Amino acid sequence: MKDKTVPDSVIRRLPLYLRVLEELKAKGTEIVSSQQLEDRIGLKATQFRKDLTYFGEFGVRGVGYEVDDLLNRLKKICGLNEEKTAILIGAGHIGTALGNFNQVNNNCKVRIKAIFDKDEDKVGSTIGQIEIQHTDKLPQMIDELDPQIGIIAVPARAAHEITDILIENDMKVLLNFAPVHLDIPDDVYLQGVDLTLELQNLLYYSQNVVE
Repeated sequence: MKDKTVPDSVIRRLPLYLRVLEELKAKGTEIVSSQQLEDRIGLKATQFRKDLTYFGEFGVRGVGYEVDDLLNRLKKICGLNEEKTAILIGAGHIGTALGNFNQVNNNCKVRIKAIFDKDEDKVGSTIGQIEIQHTDKLPQMIDELDPQIGIIAVPARAAHEITDILIENDMKVLLNFAPVHLDIPDDVYLQGVDLTLELQNLLYYSQNVVE
């Protein structure tokens, strides 16, 4: 499923490049050098140029990059030239925050179209403008919406079951917020976000960096 030729580290830097290019475009900048990008991004210019080589030829030596052209090409590479449909499973604290954020963030090309939970007290209520449906309807709604991304925001004990349902219904790209390791087939891409681990990592810096 994942393109083995492009390292994850490169893919994760592309949105940062896009953000800076958007800022430059808004200021009316037409041409930018890799050195100028280094100053704004905080990465070596050589790293930026190396990252771009995975996707083709960019810019003119001695001149730089046309901001608008580079921005459009990177958007296409990142899949930001068209909106993608996502479904969200889990209407707890994280799921509610994700659902609300997604509906007000107009810059995000991933749009949550359906939200699910198995808690009968939540089913029928809404997050923003989206009515929460029971997880029993997952297969039916996946067939109807044909979503490209599944977002898992359920407790760890339920994550395996939900993941299996998504994979059984041919979902290939998953984002997991549940604090648990999930086994997936080779043709499925899973990205995990463990907020507990991220916060615990900060504890080290709080006692070794912050005075």
